[in-house]
Amino acid sequence: MDEVERGVFFGLDIGPAFLTAAPAPTGQNKPFSSGATLRLEVGYDIGRNVSLSIFFAGNTYSANADYIGNSGGTASGDFSSISSGLAVRWNFLGFADSQGVQRTWLYLKAGGGFSLLKPNALFATDPTDSYGSILVFGGPGLQYYTRLRHFSVGVEVVGSYLLKPKTFGFAITPNLRYGFPDWRFISFFTSHSGIIIGVVFLMLTRRYRPYPMSLVRAWLWSEFYFVVTLMVDLLTGFNYGFLLHKPEAFSILSFLSDSWPLYLLQMHTVALLFFLVLYAPFAVFDATKRGLIGKAGKQTAAL
Repeated sequence: MDEVERGVFFGLDIGPAFLTAAPAPTGQNKPFSSGATLRLEVGYDIGRNVSLSIFFAGNTYSANADYIGNSGGTASGDFSSISSGLAVRWNFLGFADSQGVQRTWLYLKAGGGFSLLKPNALFATDPTDSYGSILVFGGPGLQYYTRLRHFSVGVEVVGSYLLKPKTFGFAITPNLRYGFPDWRFISFFTSHSGIIIGVVFLMLTRRYRPYPMSLVRAWLWSEFYFVVTLMVDLLTGFNYGFLLHKPEAFSILSFLSDSWPLYLLQMHTVALLFFLVLYAPFAVFDATKRGLIGKAGKQTAAL
């Protein structure tokens, strides 16, 4: 039996995304914009080195009120995009573990497709028209195939270019890949991906976003969940949430202490780091926005 499952796979990438210059006519404001990206992939591994996939992606970006795109002033502010296309990946360097299995791979990824930018009023001269562009992208990544055979985790840094507005962008996306078919494929991605897709959907359609107090509320609810789950684990002997001991398969928890009280404390630290990393793009945007507003206020006062 092969230690690494290859063939048809499903992938999920999510992380911060950036545009170096938002689409706009020459002479108009083209701000550096930050946001989030979510990409779903369905593909096939051709051996251990090459894989082909179809992707569907959604991005949301923040922009100040003075960003008017191609609207001529009839629209302004935040915008989003949806994209679809094809991608190819080449695993060019593998590293073997203690058992001689190449589980860690460095790879290069490239692809292309078509991207639609929304809202129409911000980009198209006629608000009833759609504004789209050919999209090309590429970049390096790192993938680790876990001892669960079907399951792998990784991270990639991808640069992108929209041909029509001549706009560069980049994204840093941790990713999950799962070989199919397997019943755990359905249960894992239905429960976990559904949460992420729901959050990104609300960000794209309702313009919801976290604020500093959101971190406090999320942390308090997480602590409530932690206490209840720990009590259930202690009473039943189950290890739900891996609160009693580390999982048998290798994961990020494998790096934590073998001492149980210290293990729980370190788990909290890792969770807090994830909270801060996920909030970082919004914190950077808020700091940039405050700086621009402060600068505009000083210029107005000087006048």
